[in-house]
Order: sequence, then C-alpha cells, then structure tokens
Amino acid sequence: MCFLTIDDTTAVQEIMVGNELFDSVRNWLTTDQVVLIEARVMENRRAQSTEGQDDTADAGLRIIADKLMSLEEAREKFAKALQLICAHGTDVRRLLDTIRPYTPGITPIKISYRKDTAYSGELELGQEWWVTPHPQLLQKLKTFLPAEAVTIQYA
Repeated sequence: MCFLTIDDTTAVQEIMVGNELFDSVRNWLTTDQVVLIEARVMENRRAQSTEGQDDTADAGLRIIADKLMSLEEAREKFAKALQLICAHGTDVRRLLDTIRPYTPGITPIKISYRKDTAYSGELELGQEWWVTPHPQLLQKLKTFLPAEAVTIQYA
C-alpha cells in the first residue's frame, strides 16, 4: 500500500492506493506527474472527543483510489476529437505525414480551414486517419501550426 499526496495549491489531500493497484502503476508513477484518479471518497470523522462532544477538528476526507491513469492514458480514453485549425497555405502533405505514424487510432481529427474572412470550412477526416493523441504527435503538430491551433476536445 502507498499514499499519494495531491496538491492543487488550494488544499492538500492524501489518497490511499492499495497494493494491487500500486503494483500495476509503479513502473510509470513518478513525483510531480499529472494523474487522473478514480476514487471512493468518504467522510472521515472521529465519533466523539473525550468530553463527549463531536470532534469536528478531525473531520476530513478519506480517499481510496480505485484506478490511476497517466495523462496520456486519460487523454486517449476520454478525447472526443483532435481539433486542428489550418490557415490558407498550410502544408497539407506535411500535416498528413505528421499524422500518419499515429494511425490507426480511436480519436477522430477535425480540421477547421480559414482563409482570411473570405472563406472558412470544417471537415472530419475519415476513420483511417483517426489517431492516438500521443504527446509527441501534439508536439510535432505545434512545430508548424500555432499552439492554439492544436487542441483536444473532450465534450
């Protein structure tokens, strides 16, 4: 068993991770890593203090992890689409060459095309172009598309 400490700068909380779960993630779980946690949350209170009154000073949460996912695993599981915004003049061959190594995948690609104010349009690439939204793919796309033109849609 181990305990993870999470901190979102407003509060710090401990998460209990059982032996079996910890054994399954120990090869990738590191300090200061973003992790998605599915857990059970319970109120943790002492029944009564020595004076017979409710001891709310010890009230808190008890959190037991049921599943841990890396950011990459969560992205792959929950991403609804990879959204790309391409301006007139985008090198389409380079775009497809960059995407190809990450196919086949389960995440559709949606492209918004814009040419000044004169024309714009959207298209979704066929299933053979669906990708695994790997961090390297996102980084490579951002080398020739503006960073804000490469986003993952979750809803």
